[in-house]
Amino acid sequence: MVKAVVNGKKQVISLDIDPSLLKTDDKQIVQDLVIAAINKAMDEADVLQKRSCEKVQREYCQTFLDWILATLCDESTCRSYP
Repeated sequence: MVKAVVNGKKQVISLDIDPSLLKTDDKQIVQDLVIAAINKAMDEADVLQKRSCEKVQREYCQTFLDWILATLCDESTCRSYP
């Protein structure tokens, strides 16, 4: 019925309203649907941003750990870690 799309900056970049809703005289229903669509899009943006940050953090931490182990250890002084 109503679909909103937001970007990573939480700016609404598109809003699609089913034309049948515009024929109704119930302004409050349309307003409620628009608000719900925007809130849903914001929630989805939060989830995607969190996943993206977690992925970058995991990759950064693994790279940093690999660098530490390579810098501080050599094969004769360090055990193999999984």
